[in-house]
Amino acid sequence: MTHGFTDRGVSTQISHVFGIAITTLLIVVLVSGVTGFVHDERATIADSQLETVGNQLASQVERVDELGQHGGNVSVETSVDSTVVGTDYRVRIADGEACQTGTFHTDSCLVLAGTDIDASAKVPLNLTTDVGIEANAGGRFRLSVVDSPASTGTVQPLVDRQPRIGIGSSFEVDRFGTVVSPVNRPPIAKFTFSPGMPRSGSEVRFEAGESFDADGEIVAYKWDFGADGTFDALGRNLSRSLDPGPHEVTLRVVDNEGGTTNVTRRLRVSGLAYGGDLDDTNDGADGGGESALTFSVTNEYPDTVDTSVEIVEILVDPKDDSLTELENDCDDGGNDCLFGEWDNDEEILVDDGDDGTVDSRTATDDYIPAGGQIIELEDPVRVSDGDSARFWIGQFAEGDLTDAFDIGVRYRVDGRMNSTLVTDVPGSPNVDDVQIEHEADDDVNLVVLADRQLDTVEFDLGGDLSGTATGIDSTTATGDLYRHELNVVGSLSSGTVKANLTVAEAGGVPAFETRGSKTINESLAVLSGDYVWQSPGDWDGATDSEGVVHASFGDRQSDRLALGYPAADQFGSGLAGYWSLDGTADDATGSGLSGSMVGGPGSDLGVFGTASYQFDGDDDYVDIGDDLGDVHRGTSSLSAWVQTAASGNPQTWQSPGILGIEENGGTDDIFWGWVDQFGQIGIQAGDSAAAMSSTEIDDGQWHHVAMTYNASTGQEQVFVDGDLEDSVTTRTGPTGTDFGSIGRIEDTAGSEEYFDGNLDEVRSYDRVLSASAVEELADLNGTLTTGWQSGTQPLGPSNASLQYAADIPSATGINVTVAADYDGDGTAEERSDVIELRDGQNAVDVTGLSGTARDFRIEVELETGSVVKSPTLKRVGLTEDA
Repeated sequence: MTHGFTDRGVSTQISHVFGIAITTLLIVVLVSGVTGFVHDERATIADSQLETVGNQLASQVERVDELGQHGGNVSVETSVDSTVVGTDYRVRIADGEACQTGTFHTDSCLVLAGTDIDASAKVPLNLTTDVGIEANAGGRFRLSVVDSPASTGTVQPLVDRQPRIGIGSSFEVDRFGTVVSPVNRPPIAKFTFSPGMPRSGSEVRFEAGESFDADGEIVAYKWDFGADGTFDALGRNLSRSLDPGPHEVTLRVVDNEGGTTNVTRRLRVSGLAYGGDLDDTNDGADGGGESALTFSVTNEYPDTVDTSVEIVEILVDPKDDSLTELENDCDDGGNDCLFGEWDNDEEILVDDGDDGTVDSRTATDDYIPAGGQIIELEDPVRVSDGDSARFWIGQFAEGDLTDAFDIGVRYRVDGRMNSTLVTDVPGSPNVDDVQIEHEADDDVNLVVLADRQLDTVEFDLGGDLSGTATGIDSTTATGDLYRHELNVVGSLSSGTVKANLTVAEAGGVPAFETRGSKTINESLAVLSGDYVWQSPGDWDGATDSEGVVHASFGDRQSDRLALGYPAADQFGSGLAGYWSLDGTADDATGSGLSGSMVGGPGSDLGVFGTASYQFDGDDDYVDIGDDLGDVHRGTSSLSAWVQTAASGNPQTWQSPGILGIEENGGTDDIFWGWVDQFGQIGIQAGDSAAAMSSTEIDDGQWHHVAMTYNASTGQEQVFVDGDLEDSVTTRTGPTGTDFGSIGRIEDTAGSEEYFDGNLDEVRSYDRVLSASAVEELADLNGTLTTGWQSGTQPLGPSNASLQYAADIPSATGINVTVAADYDGDGTAEERSDVIELRDGQNAVDVTGLSGTARDFRIEVELETGSVVKSPTLKRVGLTEDA
């Protein structure tokens, strides 16, 4: 074609920036047709005009190139002067030697040449995509990038109005070249995660920095970690601990014009957890100074995944290249063999129950090549849920093993292969926890908990403290751990303390968690000022609360928030008694129904991170007294968390239950929470009909059970896990026989039936609970809205920071929203973006507020995916962002 050249430029980075935010597009119309000059003068002027036209077109070409880099097919149509000194010209994109001149040499350039005059110009280009240029009549050029590496669609047809730019669709402009009706193009969502094979107990880092918006900017990054369509975290980059098993993670990016795009990636978190116990041992060595490796792994997969894993391969890769020989030469007598068994003569031995018995033996090559050796187990090892397996790899002829090893375990779970890979040094200590303690006198102390006694500890301090903290002031043994204290590393009345544990050594061997460039980071927000919620009085001022407790009974503490029940009725009046059973039989309501333990009920893990009572089904119960019967002989309700693996009997009076009375030879009795032969639970008054659950609760799992009885109408109801499962009409009128025990059905003949299992959070009501109230009691989540805090320091979009301290176990979470009252009328005019808290102490910017205020309150959401866990919010406050 005459004016269409399809030579392509090669890649160099462009320098022009162009986006949808452009408001005017300047089109230079060149004055041409100058007359009265001689031929040479015409050629000189033509050269100059071609250079001007070339610069004009080069700017447009490079803008198209940049749009092409950012994804999608791009088309631009623009106009320049159709002739120079009255004659036509040709334009093409060239590369290589064609772009060499006396003044520049670039990889690509625009070449312009007159058709009827000896005039030309070359203009350098910086291109990274394949840009094409095609001429139409009247000085109109079409520039395009089609099927670029980031392309997501086809070039849209151009409309006739000039000038205009199309990016996947067209843009209308007014006659001055100003964009007036843009069609927004959605952003591109991308993210990465590391490590690529995350394992149980380690945080996964998610980064969305590769996301972009070709025609604007990204203003929000939202994350869904539950695959439920709910975006529960905000931020461009964040870290998250995930439960073992498969996960779908979705990122949604939002641009400045409201456009959104989602991207979902799948990952699997290894639930075969390394025990952090790589060590060298002489057990099983032949006595010649050789050493072997030993380590363990534990199956931590949840019930939602296959409860057992099958280990099929291991990787052994010593970082010390001199460790090339691996051989086990134990003698036939078993004297130098592992566990004294001469059968244990192979290099790879596995104890699948970690009980001192070898269950798998594998022989391998004596030589370990560079990069390590992957060894297939001759007998795959199966590890059940919660169990551990111990490996023995021996022996290495070089003696003591003091350098790092890469150790890998490959296994099959849920029909898929997975891996756990770690790097560790035999005999190295492991840091269990790092804590920052702030004393009442404002002194700041550091604590390191490790599985071995450390002799060297070093911290880098940050935040409002600076310098390096070294030297261990005291070491005490605490169970299986050692507590190392570094006292008074600084003093701070308010602000943030940051501490990076960079060195933790025992005998010169660094802890696994600090090896190489790794550090353990902790921070503590020391809160003070006008907008702080951390005392019992602060929480008592809540304007709304459901499923959240801050009280000083049982395992609870009044100065912090946790999931649970308060000592008062949440749904009206009528809470007659509440026994948390957290190592005490006290009635938290103060109604005088405190009891005493009989028969020695044990203590066990209960709901929401508290303890529970464990009843043996033989003689354990809690003695309350006849006042308990005064509540439950008539119209009333009972709520409790129940965990049992025992079923009962077809006959009510021969079955275990939570509380009630059997009148021997009569019908003046009532049975609350009796369990039948099928493991179903229910309520029955006298010998009339019973309301029984359809759920069999004898599965060893925690269930919330609620029962109601209306003595006037005879209606009985039974709820399990918040759902109404049965409702029947039985006899009317209250029971006349007294009783006063939790954990058994009493009998006037002295033949009591005792509950076998765990009970927790037992609540008695002297009224019939509504279905919605029962649903709330069974709900694992809770909310609290604090009262307003007013201050003198105005905070707003540019300077508001949320500081907090929280304990957030895995499978739990805390979300906080800041509400602002701009006019001081006691109502929230605006709420911030939801802030997802992380475990520990931290400070984070508050986003989503558009104005400045002096009155704030905090809306808190606590949630858990496990009934035996609860997050805890210790303190939270708003401060000026430093």
